[in-house]
Amino acid sequence: MKINFDYPKPLDLKRNERKTLDYLRNQPNVQQDFGELASRARNLYFQISDDKSLKLSPIDFNAEMAIEIERRKKKVFVGAIIKTHKKKNRYEYQLVSYLLAICNGSELIRKFHFDYAFEKVGQNQSVPIFHLQYGGKLSPYMKQKGIDDGKIEPWLSSPRLNFPPITLALLLDVVFSEFRTVETNRIVEDPQWRSLVKRNEELVMIPYFSNILRFTNSGLHRQNRLVRDFCHGN
Repeated sequence: MKINFDYPKPLDLKRNERKTLDYLRNQPNVQQDFGELASRARNLYFQISDDKSLKLSPIDFNAEMAIEIERRKKKVFVGAIIKTHKKKNRYEYQLVSYLLAICNGSELIRKFHFDYAFEKVGQNQSVPIFHLQYGGKLSPYMKQKGIDDGKIEPWLSSPRLNFPPITLALLLDVVFSEFRTVETNRIVEDPQWRSLVKRNEELVMIPYFSNILRFTNSGLHRQNRLVRDFCHGN
């Protein structure tokens, strides 16, 4: 029994993210209010529009949005990266990470990573398999945009906190739901968007919480094996 039991296979996760890109590139409200988000989704979608290209190429998505946060316009960056490699005729994960950052002009004031630190054979797992991390290094895209991270002490990579697995749709839904404006409301109340988010919840969140429930009900939950141990992959 593992915390990442039933986590989607690499191609299935990539296919799921492609559906989110498809929504972003086609949805009129996204095109109207978050033009760069729609444009970058469109560009990446056409690079991975069939399974052959999807298998061979990483998903490396970054976009900037202008959103009103507590009555002030801020730059919000979102990112998703999924890298895989082929091993013994099957594809395995190399990197799965999602990014949310908020900037005041060019100054970085918040930055979060949501990572899948999948287990590596023969190595001890020192961090939760699914975790949230504050800080960390700037993405190449944010460097390209001239963002300054001097105020958040990016060298500090701890703590890494247990957190449910996330996807691009779930990450964007956090942004649009948390920072409510006329523009974001048009998206979060769109039935097509809500259906997309529901499918993403079913894909990664329901297995995560179900695994924790099974673990605590199985008799394996003991003093020498806590939920935190289970979430670390132990």
